[in-house]
Amino acid sequence: MESFYILRLPKELQRELNKLRHELYTLRPEASLFSLEPCIILGNADNTTRIGHIPCPELPLVCEPSLRYSHHHLYLPINEAALAPLRKALGTSYPYSGIYLADVEIQHTIEPIIIKDLWFALLTIQEEGALKLWRVSSEKHLDSGKGR
Repeated sequence: MESFYILRLPKELQRELNKLRHELYTLRPEASLFSLEPCIILGNADNTTRIGHIPCPELPLVCEPSLRYSHHHLYLPINEAALAPLRKALGTSYPYSGIYLADVEIQHTIEPIIIKDLWFALLTIQEEGALKLWRVSSEKHLDSGKGR
């Protein structure tokens, strides 16, 4: 079982990204396009540490228009510097910065995506053979400070 710190996306953006995943599935039928929700993986989580204040990355975040594939993940790239302070505060890292989409390589471009709202959460993944079980817990809405 693995646990990760993640940033969840607004529901409307999740729906739009799932439409993109369906489109990608028609190009390359791959089950991993639907195995996890689209999210920003920050890094491995330490389940023994209690998380206090979570700093919000400076919003909005803008995704690059070309999908990338590295470390066996297909993702929409986000500027790494925008997530660095949050990763440092959590004491974690991850080999890429972006919205996770799948575990398959596909070349595709889209319109740039703008992220205006985020939720911090803990993602737990358990694999049983070909079955991938996942659960999101400890969700907190991040305050960007824009309303002050």
